[in-house]
Amino acid sequence: MLKILREKAFFRNLTVCLAICTAGINIALAGSTDPTAVYPDIKPARPANLGTYNDSVFGTQIVRIAASASMLFPEYSQLQAWNADRTKLLLNNGNGYNLYDASTYALIRVFPYGYGGQRWSPKNPDYIFCVQNNSVYRYSVSGNSFTLLRTFTEYANFDSPCDSQSCYKYAWEELSDDGKWMGMLGKRSSDGLGEAFLYNVVDNTKSTPVILPRYNSPGQPWDQQPRFPDWIKASPSGNYLLIQWASGTGQFFGLESYSRTGTYLGQVWPGIGHGDTMVDNNAVEWYVTTNVNNGYCPNNWPGIVKAKIPVGWDQTGPGCNASLANGSIVKMLGMSWWLSTHTSARNILNPSFVVVSVDGIQSGHEGESIPFAPREIFLLRMDSTEANPKVERVAQGHQTTVSGQEPSYYTNSHATVRNDGAKIAFGSDWGANAFPIDTYIINLGTSVPPNTSIPMPPHLIRVQ
Repeated sequence: MLKILREKAFFRNLTVCLAICTAGINIALAGSTDPTAVYPDIKPARPANLGTYNDSVFGTQIVRIAASASMLFPEYSQLQAWNADRTKLLLNNGNGYNLYDASTYALIRVFPYGYGGQRWSPKNPDYIFCVQNNSVYRYSVSGNSFTLLRTFTEYANFDSPCDSQSCYKYAWEELSDDGKWMGMLGKRSSDGLGEAFLYNVVDNTKSTPVILPRYNSPGQPWDQQPRFPDWIKASPSGNYLLIQWASGTGQFFGLESYSRTGTYLGQVWPGIGHGDTMVDNNAVEWYVTTNVNNGYCPNNWPGIVKAKIPVGWDQTGPGCNASLANGSIVKMLGMSWWLSTHTSARNILNPSFVVVSVDGIQSGHEGESIPFAPREIFLLRMDSTEANPKVERVAQGHQTTVSGQEPSYYTNSHATVRNDGAKIAFGSDWGANAFPIDTYIINLGTSVPPNTSIPMPPHLIRVQ
C-alpha cells in the first residue's frame, strides 16, 4: 500500500553517500530513499535571480538562474550542460544559447547564431562541437572562434525535414565518452536518402555509413519517401553507432546498433523512450530508458529499464524472456503508466547512477496518489532491480503538472546531471502554466574544485 504523507517529510530525510569509486569523491545527499512514498507538492515562493532555496520536501539546496526573456533551460536530459572541467554552463535561451560562468552564473556571452547541434566536448573544456548545413565545426570558448573540421560534400545537410512519421534535427546527441566519435545523419545530395555514420572529430575520419530505408507504405502519401529515425548517436565507448526508430522488432525498429564498418549487430531494445546511454563501473555499456510506452520488453510493465549495448534484445527465447533471464535487459524500477520521464546519464565520471526527471502526468490522473508525482527528480542506482530498486529522491520540479497543457515543451524539466554527478540542471515554469521558464541548479553535495583532474573510470582508460 502506498504511504500518503501529508506533511513535510523531514522525518524521512536521510543522508546517504554515493561513492564515486573511481574518483574517490563522495556526494552527500539529503532526500528520501523510499520508492513507494507519495509526497505532496510543497512549493516555496519563487526565488529571485541567483536566489537559493531548500527543497521543501527533500531538503536539497537549489539556485535559480532567471531567464532574461521568456525561456532559459538546459537543452535536454541526454545533453551535458556543463563543460568538461565544470567551469562553464550552456543553456538554451529560446532563440539560441547563453554561455555562463558555472561558479557565479554570470553571463559570458550569447553563443553565435547560425549553428545547430551544439554539444560540449567531454574531454576538452574549451570545445563545443556544432554543425551548419553539411559542415562540422569546433568552437573555442576562450577564443570565441570557429574552426571548420570538415564539409561533407556528399550530403545536402545534416538536418532532415519532418516527414509524416519522424523529425530529426541536426546531429544532437553527445559524443562518445572519449571525446572522439559523433553520431551523424546526412541527407544525400544525390537522392535524398539518409545515411547514418560516426565521425571522428579528432582524426577527421568517417565510419562506413549505414544507408537508411525508404517507407514501404503503399497507398500512403509518404510511400517510398526517405525514412528518418528519432535520433542517432555514438555509444559511450565509441565502438557502436546507435539508431533509434519507432518500436518494433527487427532491423530499422527500436534502438539498434551497428559496428563502425556498418555491420548490423542487432537491437539494444525494441522500444522507444526517453533514455540515455552510459557505461557502468563494470565497464558495461547500457541504455537506460522509460518503458511506459508499453515497449516490447518487458511487455505490460511500466517503469525504468536498462538494456545492454550493443545487443540487449535476445530473440532466442519467446518474447523477451531470454533477455530478462540472461540480464541483457533489466527491470530497474516500477512506476505508474501515467507518468512520463526523461533520463540523464551525463555523469560519466560517476557512473553509479542515472538521474530521472518526471516531466508529466496524463490528464485525468493529476491528484492521484502516485509515487514520484508531481514532477520529481530522483537518482536511480545502476544496480537497481525490480525487487530492490535504489532511489534517492532529491527535488520537486514545480512545473505545470498535466502533460500537454504546458506553455512550452521545454516546461518539462529535462534534468541533466553534471559529469561528476554533483549538480543537476532542470527547467521549470514554477507551476504558473506560463512563461518564464527558468533554469534551476540542484546542489547534491561536495565535489572536486573546477579545473581539478578527476581519475578516469575504467572504460575511459583504454588502449586506442
